[in-house]
Amino acid sequence: MHERRPSSLHPSLRRRHRAGHPTMDYLPVELVERICLFACCDGGRTACSLRCVSRSFYDLSGIFRFHTVSITSEEQILSFRDALNESPANVRHLFIAVYDLAGMGIGEAVGNILRDASSGLETLTCLLEEVFDDSLYTLLLSTCFPRLHHLTLRHPRVGNYLILRPDPDADARIIYPELRALHVYHTTPCSIFAAHGSLSAFVLRAGSKLAHLRASVVAFTGKGSSLDSDMTILRAVLALQSRHPISCHPRLHTIPNSVRTYIIEPCYPPKIFQTSGEEQRICDQLEEVRKENEERGGTRLVILPARMHQTGWCHDHKPAEEWREQWVLIQSGKLDSLFEWTPDSGTRPCRGGQYEEAPRAPIRNVSDVLKQMRNRMKSRQL
Repeated sequence: MHERRPSSLHPSLRRRHRAGHPTMDYLPVELVERICLFACCDGGRTACSLRCVSRSFYDLSGIFRFHTVSITSEEQILSFRDALNESPANVRHLFIAVYDLAGMGIGEAVGNILRDASSGLETLTCLLEEVFDDSLYTLLLSTCFPRLHHLTLRHPRVGNYLILRPDPDADARIIYPELRALHVYHTTPCSIFAAHGSLSAFVLRAGSKLAHLRASVVAFTGKGSSLDSDMTILRAVLALQSRHPISCHPRLHTIPNSVRTYIIEPCYPPKIFQTSGEEQRICDQLEEVRKENEERGGTRLVILPARMHQTGWCHDHKPAEEWREQWVLIQSGKLDSLFEWTPDSGTRPCRGGQYEEAPRAPIRNVSDVLKQMRNRMKSRQL
């Protein structure tokens, strides 16, 4: 076995070989790059640290600069937008979670980031709590993401898909050819019709590889004929035989044949507005539809444990830090990339490979949110 020549190594790692003391200088360049790739899966911290080790690692880690990026504040959004403007990078995995009251230009800043990163982006988790701007949502429905295969979106305007434009599907074209898993997370409880319509906005623009769909914060109520109507719509979405007459809405699209899993995370009214019998009626009818769909075969319907909500603002039960922790575990390979689209997604990972139930945070009222916004605007004017 002959000794590997320094000339065949990475230029930035060529060093004088000392016999008997092998170092990273003499590792094959492909192996060194692979090591750095796996090390830089924590949202950018390791990549920044590697750049401080030496000039050699500074040059080498430049390849993975912004490979995986996590953003959890308004300031980080603006800084990252400016960094991309100064030096374009090949962003592969992007995590954005901003739950605080955001400035008026945050939606536009996030849009600029996604537009610049769209060509190379592979996974995107975008969780925005209080960004009342349609431009970002419109951008996601018009910009091509040729490599994106996992998308999770939480946006205050996502539930208004059916009313944002007169004919939202008129210009639908394939802009997500590689998309395999889609999760639309609503900030306020919405009907199964609106929830599926929000999914359809992306489904109509996805290719034939789409296999997993999830809609979260889907409202069901056990009062009157509302539940019968919701079950009729759900059966129509699943292409099941309806038990009640329904006027076919032109915007109600059935699930594509490529989809293997359709996950719904329901939410119910609080117990002061709904009896235990009405809540049990919801559970029974959802389970009935699930079994009926299972007997037919095809797309698997998964009903996650329900949430309770009030009339008002539906605050996310998972803080941004917990979303980010799950994202880092997925990027590092410790969690399956499809964890979010499994029955276990209602739990959170902990040490020892076990799972614990995620706590359900209280719901905020709309008036409280508006009051905070007014106070913030007044403080800026002073």
